[in-house]
Amino acid sequence: MKSLRVIVTGGAGFLGSHLVEQLHDAEVFVPRSKEYDLRTRDGVARLFKAFPCDVVVHLATISGGVGFMKAKPGEIFYENLMMNTHMLEAARKNNVKKFIAIGTGLMYPEQAAIPLQETSLFQGYPHELTACYGTAMRSFLVQAQLYRKQYDFKTVFLILANLYGPGDHFDSEKSHVIPDLIRKFATQDEVTLWGTGKAAREFLHVRDAAHAIIAALEYDDPEPINIGTGIATPIKEVAEIIAKHLAFKGNMLWDTSKPEGQLKRCFAVKRMKEDLGFTPSMSLDEGLRETIDWYTGTLK
Repeated sequence: MKSLRVIVTGGAGFLGSHLVEQLHDAEVFVPRSKEYDLRTRDGVARLFKAFPCDVVVHLATISGGVGFMKAKPGEIFYENLMMNTHMLEAARKNNVKKFIAIGTGLMYPEQAAIPLQETSLFQGYPHELTACYGTAMRSFLVQAQLYRKQYDFKTVFLILANLYGPGDHFDSEKSHVIPDLIRKFATQDEVTLWGTGKAAREFLHVRDAAHAIIAALEYDDPEPINIGTGIATPIKEVAEIIAKHLAFKGNMLWDTSKPEGQLKRCFAVKRMKEDLGFTPSMSLDEGLRETIDWYTGTLK
């Protein structure tokens, strides 16, 4: 990687910061939003003028938990659509050799069979609560595949499971399920959680996700590929593990009037293991303990 020049959008963020650490042998440029507005054609054009590159890893995104998506669906759809569209077009025009795009499990149809196979992506509509994000990322995939067909522009599209780990976002509005649970159990005597706790989700440690992106630098295939553990864990079980590691002694309540999304979601990961040659190494229990230790350290 020593000769590579790499743009990592979102490189100062959660996943991006872990990825940049692992790209230490490459020349990496991390655009900041105050200098380069990636939602605009001009902002993206200035980025590629400032740093001509071989590879783009596009991590910049507007997303959050179910509550955030319910409150701002139009904003989420529009801003992701604009960023993705302008970045891919500018990368093509500037002769970038490879573009690594990051998708989400929210792209999958609500009624898709579990485990989620890459071939089922367009066999129905995503869940209505998160379709604003899922459909924007579907459009990104379509654009990438059409660009490969017409221009032979090489884009690798990785669909990541729910990320967690040190450095995650613990903001109450935008945080996803694991940081939200950790924050509540670490700071409250009585914790109220959404739904029944029966909904099961797949969780991928952020360093494993970064390792998968590194592996994708040597990978080339037009079809999207799932990146995850292939294991779905009920939210109640996740909450209990977190409560145990934090020695939580208060009350845990479930507000069944609140939405919790689909009952179960996890990926089929055969192609990840066989084609990409990658397998995650971090167990959920070990990853949660590390994340909790990191977060409680920030409270001191």
